[in-house]
Amino acid sequence: MMITQALLDAISNAAIAIEDNNVHLFNQRALHYFPDLTSGYPAPNVLQVIADSDGDTGTMTIGGAFFTFSRVCTDGSLLLFLNSEPSEPIQDWQLGGIISTIRSQISEGLISLEPLSLKLDDATAVHLEPLRKMLYRMNRLVSNMNFLHDDTPAVNLITMDFVGLCHEICRDLSVLISDMNIQLSFNCENSSLLIYGDPILLKRMLLGLISNSARSSIGGFIHLTLSVRRQSVTLVFTDSGLIDPHRPLSSILAGKGREPFPDIGEGAGLGLPVIRRILSIHGGTILLQRSELGGLQTTISLPINHNTLSLSLFAPDINQDTELSPLLTELSDILPSHAFNRNDLQE
Repeated sequence: MMITQALLDAISNAAIAIEDNNVHLFNQRALHYFPDLTSGYPAPNVLQVIADSDGDTGTMTIGGAFFTFSRVCTDGSLLLFLNSEPSEPIQDWQLGGIISTIRSQISEGLISLEPLSLKLDDATAVHLEPLRKMLYRMNRLVSNMNFLHDDTPAVNLITMDFVGLCHEICRDLSVLISDMNIQLSFNCENSSLLIYGDPILLKRMLLGLISNSARSSIGGFIHLTLSVRRQSVTLVFTDSGLIDPHRPLSSILAGKGREPFPDIGEGAGLGLPVIRRILSIHGGTILLQRSELGGLQTTISLPINHNTLSLSLFAPDINQDTELSPLLTELSDILPSHAFNRNDLQE
């Protein structure tokens, strides 16, 4: 077969004819990829590698670009065909693997600190508390990212007592946030209210809402009021905190900060999106309003009989694959460092 310029120009991929290690002919696509091509001169080193290879097809990267190539020998000439392939972004399964690995390493890091802390006196061991707090914050960030990224998050729906869950959380948190001079209270006229939900996800949601309130209520109070309205349970959060009167409530609900990037010590803005998704899974709603005290009043509503969710059910829950305390994890952004001075086991 006679290799002509017209033949190469008719080929959509990059095509280069090489004779005696020198470039003979090439089309415009080849010149686009290799602007130094000149007829009668040696082929660029990267093409020479292909020319000297034994295989007829292969793949390679050139300047960060990914190419597939094929080579054909004919009438003493070597004909090279190259096609640029798009660079593939990180795949979902790869991202999921990264998140899982990071969470596992965080858990291992916290657990590995315990033998060291036992060998230290109290005055020295206290210096490990900021490190534990940092690892818990990292775990919360990665966990939230994983939950929002996962198209089918793990859900284990059962008939559960929502009043009992609120009592349990407020009892456990009262001790943790007492050092912040925050009074946490819960009121409900009913001794129990059965709903259809995932207790682990709903606990995560409640901890997240209390954490948001506590951030601006240091030295004040957080009050939860639970009631039944028609076929729904309604939980109202009121606190003594203050919020920017000029900040749109829609931006708060979306998890958007005042600045493109959070300040040191602030969260990444994933907390409320996680809460919204948990509510969506349960067919619930969330309402934000400005309270008369100048703070934020948050109202969530959950259906009592919501057992027709169009979701596949999975167990165990993704939030239970580490031995880290869910209380410390969800409140890691606001708790003082000395709250992390004990053995980090699942509560």
